[in-house]
Amino acid sequence: MKEKKPTIIMTRFPYVSSWGGEESHTLTLAKHFREKGYEVIFMGSCRILLEKFKELGFLTRKVWGGKMMVTPWEMLKSFFIFPFIRRSMRSRFEHLCRQYEVKALYCLSLNEKLFLSPLAVQKGIPVTWVEHQEIRNWLSKNWWKSRYQNNAQDVMIVPISKNNEHKLKNELQISSVRIKEIVNGVNLKELLQLKRKTKKGFILAANRMIPKKGLMDLLEAANDLTVEKKNLQFTLLGEGEEEEKIKQFARKHFTKKQITIEHFLEKENWFNLLLQADIYVSCARDSNETFSLSTAEAMAAGCKVVVTKCSGIADYLVDSTEAFLAKGGEPEDLKKKILKALSSSEQVRTNARRAAQEKFDQKRMLAEYESLILREV
Repeated sequence: MKEKKPTIIMTRFPYVSSWGGEESHTLTLAKHFREKGYEVIFMGSCRILLEKFKELGFLTRKVWGGKMMVTPWEMLKSFFIFPFIRRSMRSRFEHLCRQYEVKALYCLSLNEKLFLSPLAVQKGIPVTWVEHQEIRNWLSKNWWKSRYQNNAQDVMIVPISKNNEHKLKNELQISSVRIKEIVNGVNLKELLQLKRKTKKGFILAANRMIPKKGLMDLLEAANDLTVEKKNLQFTLLGEGEEEEKIKQFARKHFTKKQITIEHFLEKENWFNLLLQADIYVSCARDSNETFSLSTAEAMAAGCKVVVTKCSGIADYLVDSTEAFLAKGGEPEDLKKKILKALSSSEQVRTNARRAAQEKFDQKRMLAEYESLILREV
């Protein structure tokens, strides 16, 4: 009889499927566990992760699990279809448990936390939940909140941000023994070995082009900045519902030399831009930006960083020493902090790189996740 390979199952049943830090972080963990000799299987309905896992040669199982129950309509529907959601998830999970030696279940979205976690716990499989999205009314006033609270007694939760940790403890009354803070990390080895080739006045930003990411705030700030300083060049990377609005604003207010707008780049080209950027700007306008991996990468690359206080990473940074912290949703304050970064000393780059090494090392992060996900229960 063929020996079963130790396996980790990762799940996600999102409301909307898109590419971002959550997806990148999940793939980093999957690759780490594969290198450690584990089979990693993605099970869920997330189109982006199904595609990315397949591209990288992982096993995938597309499973219907309903849309994440975070809107009034989806919550209402869930009372009628939750038996079917639970049956769909559990039958596929049971099948995988018969095929593989399942060592852990890693849950990203609400539906499987509610309906699949109890089965895994019953089987003696350690369950880890990760809360990448800021905890708001979608959970704290969700009709399924009590089930979430009950299931949380048997799992471990990584809150990603200090804000989420506070809300788990105080709004949802989750015991602190069930919460494990793990600070996100990036691959420092590659970035720290690369040589900087700074272009003075080159300002870079990368994020999804949706309102809460604040790229329109940056453009408003940039409109004033380019009047005061003629040598500035901006590059914006991203895609999303505001893409055409952003491009129209850029065409109206900037020359082609002043601004470039592109879709997200492959890693090699992305790193090359970071090494050229004088300043990197992360301009999220609300605290749903629970970390900001791109900001950590920019710091490791030696950029001077301007980041809004909305981003979770800001909780770990010393203002005006390691980065420049701006108010979210305020273009004028963003402009002031960019000007401050432009006039600051080169020591800020050194401080940023040191902070990235000390606080955002991916090796440390992966070791902590490995210990947590594969814990004994």
